[in-house]
Amino acid sequence: MKKFNKPILAFLTFIFVQLIVSFIIGIIMVASNPEIMKSAMAGDNSSIQSALSNSSMLSFSLIFSSLLTILIIYSMKMIRFREAFSVKGFNIRVVLIAFLAACTGIYATDILSEVLNLPNIIAEQISNMSGTIPGLLAICIVGPICEEIVFRESITGWLLRKSVKPWIAIAFSSLLFGIVHFNPAQIPFAFLVGLILGYIYYRTGSLVIVSLLHIANNSMSCWLGNTMGNDFSLIEQIGSTSAVISCIVCALLSIAFLRTLNRITPTPQFSEEISSEQEVITEK
Repeated sequence: MKKFNKPILAFLTFIFVQLIVSFIIGIIMVASNPEIMKSAMAGDNSSIQSALSNSSMLSFSLIFSSLLTILIIYSMKMIRFREAFSVKGFNIRVVLIAFLAACTGIYATDILSEVLNLPNIIAEQISNMSGTIPGLLAICIVGPICEEIVFRESITGWLLRKSVKPWIAIAFSSLLFGIVHFNPAQIPFAFLVGLILGYIYYRTGSLVIVSLLHIANNSMSCWLGNTMGNDFSLIEQIGSTSAVISCIVCALLSIAFLRTLNRITPTPQFSEEISSEQEVITEK
């Protein structure tokens, strides 16, 4: 179980840094606004709640907490920047198969999430954030890269380098990836997408593809939310029968593409070279 200590620590770091940064930025925003302070002293907390849910506050806290999380986890010697973001050995075939596996799998997962119809408790906040440049930067760029570094590189990768069985490493990180979203509507979706991205990361050993796929997924979600509205539903658009059939077909296609990826990529090599490499960097 000692092999899981650092991944769990990375997971807790991700959560607590977000909470602490949000708390600090929230205090600064409230303290710097005399009107909010007056309302608070008069016993009216609605203005404080409004300030804390402000899209700018949420966007900047997500950006700052993501960057700080990356720095902290790097200091824990859990990130191999050189190897993780390498594109050496990649070819268009690998990229295409990974892209098709993710797209078909995410589509099937999205349909399944709609069928479950779990409450979306942050739909309004996401909608407000996606309407601003800082919000789009946080949701579509900084957030996905940070999450891939934490959950794929620092958790999945760490466990693989400790000789944990691949399916255990991928399932464990995906479970944490689902839990960390907290939003009931996102938890099953994030878990299943985590399995797909985790396997692609395992076969390629690089964060480049999974980060781009994560960015594309979040960007598409923001685009659909901004153009179609938060109530957009694939099932309503294509009908329940077509949705079920397409969900099954896409799930099978995703599995087939992942099997193809398994066949066309070399046997993954995960070693513990990260420790010595970062020690050299630190000494310099």
